[in-house]
Order: sequence, then structure tokens, then C-alpha cells
Amino acid sequence: MSRSYAQTTNVSVDRSSGEIQKMLRSFGAESVMVATRSMKGDLVECTIAFSKERVPVRYRFVTSNDEREERRLWRCAVLLIKSKLVLIDEGISPFAAEFLAWVALPGGQVAGDHLIPQVVAAASGGHFPPLLPGGEDRP
Repeated sequence: MSRSYAQTTNVSVDRSSGEIQKMLRSFGAESVMVATRSMKGDLVECTIAFSKERVPVRYRFVTSNDEREERRLWRCAVLLIKSKLVLIDEGISPFAAEFLAWVALPGGQVAGDHLIPQVVAAASGGHFPPLLPGGEDRP
């Protein structure tokens, strides 16, 4: 997949992060934090953190210090958060399912740091049941 979403956006990082904060507050998040921090080299770490029903959630992504790419990735983050909140609001998917991988754990990790490697290992070892009735998956 190409990196074309929001490639030509002129929306500032501040506006995008503000949209995310507003969406999360409207969703009922008990606390919301959006931050950026310079890293070694030409990288910027972006963090979106909030809690809902006392469950702490933290999402991080890294971008280059290139203003255009930073704006583009913040627009992607707006789309990601908005789509998850719509799914929850419409009753299509529960909060826990949408944000499980990002639940903040003691020690600074998120649940996905533990769960994703286990799921990948199980999948590569053929330990999952077939998805389709009849016992076999079809492409």
C-alpha cells in the first residue's frame, strides 16, 4: 500500500492533535494527553494517551522531523481514532476490542507488546482453527 493518504494536506499538526483531543473528550475520556518529543536523529515521537472507565490507553508513532510527513501522519492518526470511536459508538465493536493493543501496562509497555508476538507465533505454527465452515480456509 502506498503512503498516499493525506499526502497533500495543509492541516497543521496542532489542528489534527486538537481534533483528536476533542473527539476523545466527546467520547467521554477521563483524561487526554497529546504530546510530541524530539528523538535522536531526525525523528519525532508522537503520543496520544487517554483513559476511559479507568483503563489507560497509549498510542505512539514515530515520524521524521519533516513537516509535510508529520502533518500527513497526524491526519492518519485522526482517521484511525475517529474510525475506532465510530465503531464503538455505533455498537459494532466494543471499546476493549478497539483499544486492547494500546492498553498501557505497568512498566511502560502496552498490551500489544505482549499479545502480538504470541498471536504471530500461534499463527505461524498453524495453531488457529479454520475461519470457514468445512474445516478449510480458502483464499
